[in-house]
Amino acid sequence: IMYHRFDENKYPSTNISSNLFRKHLEIIRSENFNVIGIDHLANLLKEKKNLPDKTVAITIDDAYKSFFDNAYPILKEFGYPFSIFVSTASVSSKKKSDYMSWKMLKELSLNGGLILNHTVDHESLLELKDEEVISQVLNASKKINSKIGKQPNILSYPYGESSLRVEKVIEELGIEAAFAQ
Repeated sequence: IMYHRFDENKYPSTNISSNLFRKHLEIIRSENFNVIGIDHLANLLKEKKNLPDKTVAITIDDAYKSFFDNAYPILKEFGYPFSIFVSTASVSSKKKSDYMSWKMLKELSLNGGLILNHTVDHESLLELKDEEVISQVLNASKKINSKIGKQPNILSYPYGESSLRVEKVIEELGIEAAFAQ
């Protein structure tokens, strides 16, 4: 289940209220869904194993501060694993930034969250040359691992967009799994 922003009504296409998010988690719990980390999901897919019934992974794209402020406290109550896909150039310690800081991301990583690759600057990979795709992905991985510690080699395509050419480049980089919308 993919999310972006929380309680940011001026972005209706990517926003959800914290109350509705809480209801989602309550349904997941009451209906006995199996919540797994996306790294576990990637391993099951790679090994071509069937997913257990009612299995979900929770992901958050773009590392908006509204997740940290509004949804993370709720998610922490439920104790479910989750993943944040971060574009490293957006990470900011500025008070007025919409994006989380490395300190916030580190806290998430210490409390059930994986901090994963969403490229350096969130450009669509479709129009980039192969070398640019490689640079976007490798530089983001390097930055994340240096700031957070070793993370699984998993990618979320910016804007959920991929192509066979881009997927081939990503596979050649040794990315364990890449997710689109």
